[in-house]
Amino acid sequence: MTPAWIIRPEQPGDYAQIREMTIPAFKAAYGTGEPEADLIERLRQQPDYDPTLSLVAVREGLVVGHILLSPVIVQGQAASWPALCLAPLGVRIGHQRQGIGSALMRAGLARAREQGHCRIVLSGSPDYYGRFGFQDAHACGMHDELGTPPPHFLALALTEGALEGVAGMVRYPAPFDALRHTGE
Repeated sequence: MTPAWIIRPEQPGDYAQIREMTIPAFKAAYGTGEPEADLIERLRQQPDYDPTLSLVAVREGLVVGHILLSPVIVQGQAASWPALCLAPLGVRIGHQRQGIGSALMRAGLARAREQGHCRIVLSGSPDYYGRFGFQDAHACGMHDELGTPPPHFLALALTEGALEGVAGMVRYPAPFDALRHTGE
């Protein structure tokens, strides 16, 4: 059976719906919302923003889900490695638990692989993201400059061996500054 939504790259006409969907979804789940919606808008302004890595699920003209992958760097002692950061992934309230988030994850991971990306990091639920192969990034030797507490800082190798020997601090672009954990 074909799902009742399509997944495609975001378009400028989707921006308002993405924001309108993101705020209540993150408010309900985490008590936030504005920071994630603002992050999406700031990442679109980055010179290395790739709209083909910002996907929406659309049902009858309504954006019901969104995933964004953007570039980060893993900075080691003697080397650095490119990676993508998955942030955020959201599904419209009233459309959750229908497979939309999982479909967006699979599409986002496939798109990243097609483009030759090797690794992805994120801050999120190990139970949810573990289903897609994400593992504790600290165990891989990576640390998160945003201060994400273990075990919520996760990594995924998109190609075999892409996490082997990759150790260091994940450096995020300026749009992520508002999401830094202060420890308070």
